Amino acid sequence: MSEPTTTTTSPTPAVLRRRPITAVTATPVAIPLRTPVRWATREIAAREYVLVRIEAGDTVGTGYTYAGVRVARSLATFITDVIAPRIVGLPWDTPTRSWADLFQETVLIGRRGFAIRAISAVDLALWDLLGQVTGEPVARLLGGVSDKVAAYASGGYYRPGDPLAAIDREIGRYLELGFRDVKIKVGGLEPEVDAARVERVRSLIGPAGRVALDANNRWKTPAEAIRFVRMVERYDPW
Repeated sequence: MSEPTTTTTSPTPAVLRRRPITAVTATPVAIPLRTPVRWATREIAAREYVLVRIEAGDTVGTGYTYAGVRVARSLATFITDVIAPRIVGLPWDTPTRSWADLFQETVLIGRRGFAIRAISAVDLALWDLLGQVTGEPVARLLGGVSDKVAAYASGGYYRPGDPLAAIDREIGRYLELGFRDVKIKVGGLEPEVDAARVERVRSLIGPAGRVALDANNRWKTPAEAIRFVRMVERYDPW
């Protein structure tokens, strides 16, 4: 884990009564995988994240984002240099205002990918801060009324060894955990092998479960995608 990068200010007594944001800290983190995994376009040996802490007096909100591959340090620096100065000093109770401002601030950097991941970590921390100050669950602050959220298990990575045996082990574990909907990687092996993997998943989860497929931008032409879709459409992909 790297040393955190921090931006702070000293608020005046008048501002302090409004509990302004006093510090934003971004920390890059890399978590090594016990066994590297692969999808269609790359191999992953570690999962990288950026953790964000936003302070208002003695109250702290926490957020995070998945950074991708070898990007966490750059993402943390971006939050410190570009985002933190626009957050420090603002009231703690206006997360929607902050999001709109940050979205506009990054117009020359990008509307997706790097900049949006940075904003998302800060956005999560701002809402968590609001929840900490008010004592309300963030779901309730956002208008949520349900105590259940549908979830699927995301995996189906390529690992050394027999591809179908790997599917059996991984999907079997998801079923043990109670999942009925899953997502697996495709595009990293011959289409016939990937189609067999999809068939195996369908046989494991049954007709009621949903199977999502993620090719990670592997296919370069519509023809490639159409060919594979026609091979697996009988398995009712989600």
